[in-house]
Amino acid sequence: MLLRLLIFPGICAAIALFLGAAEGLICRNPLRAVKSGAVGLGVGFVGGLIATVPGGMIFSVMSNISLGMSRGLAPGEMPKGMALLVLMMGRAAAWSLIAIAAGMGQGIALKEKKVVINGVVGALLGGLIGGLLFDPISLILVTADGQAAYSRAVGFGAIGLFVGLFVGLVEGWTKTAWLLMRKGPLAGKQFILFRDTTVLGSSPKADVYLFKDDAIEPRHALIINRGGRFEIEDCKTPDGTYVNGIPVTRHVLSDGDQIVLGKTVLEFSLKESAHS
Repeated sequence: MLLRLLIFPGICAAIALFLGAAEGLICRNPLRAVKSGAVGLGVGFVGGLIATVPGGMIFSVMSNISLGMSRGLAPGEMPKGMALLVLMMGRAAAWSLIAIAAGMGQGIALKEKKVVINGVVGALLGGLIGGLLFDPISLILVTADGQAAYSRAVGFGAIGLFVGLFVGLVEGWTKTAWLLMRKGPLAGKQFILFRDTTVLGSSPKADVYLFKDDAIEPRHALIINRGGRFEIEDCKTPDGTYVNGIPVTRHVLSDGDQIVLGKTVLEFSLKESAHS
């Protein structure tokens, strides 16, 4: 009984750990990976444990309705038709609720409300799809002892896959401004500008961590969001900050501007609705 109670918190913790650590690992920032991964692990487990109670209540109510709609079911037999649909909806709703904790950790670690919201939406969609897949798969694949181990494995795998996928998709749908590294150690990497003030520098504590470039200071430049108008400010660095080849101390960025710090080239992008 205890093991079954801990399944969902464990799954949420594992997903949140991966999501939290992934961004830091991609950016080769171990400090951020450890911090975000640890916070994600804790939030995922505790949040998943708490959400298991209302999630279980939702599923219990919906499964009872499903059973009430079915007549003459043998023990262990799955309902059919509308009763099966009700059961699937109940499981999907329960899994969506519990999965929320899996998507919150990274945003909480970064102290960013937008990242938390994106994570919650992504987790809801991931849990929904994982829950909807469970019962159809269990109709096709069962173990020799009649247990739904295969469908549970696929369902949990779907939560992890779709939480990560939808968190990324929601992030892409909601972003208003971002930097694309055109030249540098992470060429092709996109940095979404969530914060009101984004720090660019060679310190692992910088929001945009620019390593392997001796010309970049630990705190080299700031990008400040002034109500949808993004302004870059050089932090009085010896090598300076350049926009479109011109050295700047402070400059309002436009879509497509090329920012050069040391040997690193970043392209600033702004979504149409943000500057229309």
